[in-house]
Amino acid sequence: MAATRLTHLNVWDGEGFAPADALLLSGGRIQAIGALADLPTSPSDRVIDCSGLTAIPGLIDAHVHLELSPDDAKPPDKLATAE
Repeated sequence: MAATRLTHLNVWDGEGFAPADALLLSGGRIQAIGALADLPTSPSDRVIDCSGLTAIPGLIDAHVHLELSPDDAKPPDKLATAE
C-alpha cells in the first residue's frame, strides 16, 4: 500500500511547534512524524505539499454537553444541584 507524505508543514504537539516538518500516513494512521529528510520514502508515495499549513496530530472533538437532552429546545431555566 502506498503511503502519503504531508510535507513542509508545521506540527503542533499541544504545547508548541515540534521540530518536524512532515507526516507519513499509511493505512489511515500516522506512521511517522519528523524531519522530511529523515522519513522513509518510496517512489509510490503520494506527496502533498502543505506549505503554510499546521497539523495537530491526535486532535479529537471532545466538546460535548452531557447535561442537555437532544429533545430539549433550550437549556433548563434552573440547573439541578447535588445535595
